[in-house]
Amino acid sequence: MELNSFLEKIRSGISVEPRDLLQYLCLEGREERCAVNVGLAEAYAGIQNFEQARVFIQRAWILSDFSPDLMPLYAGIHSALDDVAAIQAAYKRLGMKKAGQNDFVEAIQYFNLSMYAHNQYQKIDRYDYDFDILERIELLARPYRFRPRSPAEPSPERKIRVAYLTYLLSNPTSVFHRINLSLAQFHEKSRFSVAFFVPEPASAFRDDEIIKLLGNCGCEVVTAPEAGGKAERMIWMAARIHKYKPDLLVTNAALANLDSYFITCMRPAATTIGLVYGPPPQFTAPSLDWCISSAKHPLMDSPCGGAFAPVEIDLPDPAKIAPCPRRQLDIPDEGFILMSCGRFTKFQDPGFWKAIFAILEAYPDLHYVALGVQEGKISFLEDLVPSGVRSRLRFLKWQKNYLPVLRLADLLIDTFPSGGGFVLMDAMAMSIPVVSFENNYMQPFDQTDWSVGVEFIP
Repeated sequence: MELNSFLEKIRSGISVEPRDLLQYLCLEGREERCAVNVGLAEAYAGIQNFEQARVFIQRAWILSDFSPDLMPLYAGIHSALDDVAAIQAAYKRLGMKKAGQNDFVEAIQYFNLSMYAHNQYQKIDRYDYDFDILERIELLARPYRFRPRSPAEPSPERKIRVAYLTYLLSNPTSVFHRINLSLAQFHEKSRFSVAFFVPEPASAFRDDEIIKLLGNCGCEVVTAPEAGGKAERMIWMAARIHKYKPDLLVTNAALANLDSYFITCMRPAATTIGLVYGPPPQFTAPSLDWCISSAKHPLMDSPCGGAFAPVEIDLPDPAKIAPCPRRQLDIPDEGFILMSCGRFTKFQDPGFWKAIFAILEAYPDLHYVALGVQEGKISFLEDLVPSGVRSRLRFLKWQKNYLPVLRLADLLIDTFPSGGGFVLMDAMAMSIPVVSFENNYMQPFDQTDWSVGVEFIP
């Protein structure tokens, strides 16, 4: 029989004797053997025998010399087996190959995919340090490094020059919009000259509102050029930061996109500081000179020197925020509203939903609003929700102007086991009671299981 006949039998669910496949699995040519293993991996994956498919795709992966063409099948099989570590390792392998060819753009792209594998395939906010990757990026940036510049001597007559390397500034729903605007507003301009460097071209912005706001605060704003590829833009951005002659380069999220880390590794400033607003593997690295953390637990696990500075933001004025009409959510005036807010990854714990459903069953006048997630993003919900409470659930995607919706809440319940931050402050500023949970400081930091609430909720 030809190999295709055996593959067709497998796809039809008919067992095939291993001895019948040996003549193909033992072909002398590496490419031929690779093709055989790819065919078998596809066939067994097609009948959802993923354990057997994994054997063949792993062999094909090695025989192909780690071909990126196999990555979709490799990732699909290992995702079905919930083996994200294998997917991470595969993307890292691809990145290391590109790094060996000095293709830093492609290398960083694969390293980013490796870092975000848990988020992509499990929909959870889990990030781990891979110091091999960080060291490789530092090596890739070395040929482009600027000559070290000694820190300028402090002087009462001279302003301290601060350069911010931004992250997600073009996304109007990102919390970094708010962070950067607060930094721009509240820097003491008599002592600091401030510039924001945006590693995205102006065309990436839906509108230039945030750029105008930063400029109106007396800050310089530099966006990446429209022309050129990613490599040219990264090198150009580092050169512009260096030309600014900053005393300090401050990163919004140094590792959340490793393009930014490559820019910092070119050392365009004498001193680099990382702001830490979440998991250290997204915000700071051993190569940074210092970090400033808005919460205690991330600081504990940051691999460089750093300080704790409680987060301070401009809080909403309740007098200026009218609640959205209840009819917009189809909730009666007498209904009591529980609400939770956050990104969709924070709504993925079945235990949390079971607790919400138990509360709703106990109190028939309660309505629950999940702001930041659409129902289809919670795969297990259909099997858990009791029929008697479904009509009292509301799901809203995240929105830039979410405060009018939040204003409707009679009680805000923090997301669990990954809690919120700024949204809790907003609720308290509008006199909405908040329920959160304690953080376990005796464990390593885990973005999927922590709360900052205990640090500022009485």
